[in-house]
Amino acid sequence: IADAFAAYQLDSTNPKALLAWGEVNFFQNKTRISRDAWKECARIDKQSVDCRLKLAELYHIVGEFEKSLKMASEVIEIDKTESTAYLIKGLDYRDGKGDTATALSYIQKAIDLKPDYFEAIEHAAILYTHLANPLADGYYQRLIELRPNSHLVYYNYGIYAYNVEDWNAALEN
Repeated sequence: IADAFAAYQLDSTNPKALLAWGEVNFFQNKTRISRDAWKECARIDKQSVDCRLKLAELYHIVGEFEKSLKMASEVIEIDKTESTAYLIKGLDYRDGKGDTATALSYIQKAIDLKPDYFEAIEHAAILYTHLANPLADGYYQRLIELRPNSHLVYYNYGIYAYNVEDWNAALEN
């Protein structure tokens, strides 16, 4: 905290200092300070992916999905390979618009860009679980490969199996 504060005090126009200042305040639940620091960082550094991603995540968390979508879209304009931006867009479509199909397409893009992106795979599996779609099975298999000791993966897989009335798989997981 002291280092981030000192860097911010030394140069409040340095994007790295603004990024760190925002992160420190975010973890202290001072999200307005975080938002302001990251907005300033994005204003100063027109190519800052990190500050825009942080803003997109923050806006998503507080339910400002349109602002989150805007930030995630700006990230994608800067770097079309930034998988986290696609995941955030997917979550914004899911939570803000209730558009599962578009959400899944963005989440899948995140997975295509980063095949071991656990969080994206997990979101896809859970969305397909709620749709009782058999595609969920493959996502759960991948999650088990990535984290074979995750109790939550097995729990969610069991819920999927229950939803599709695969009683044996539900009991096993």
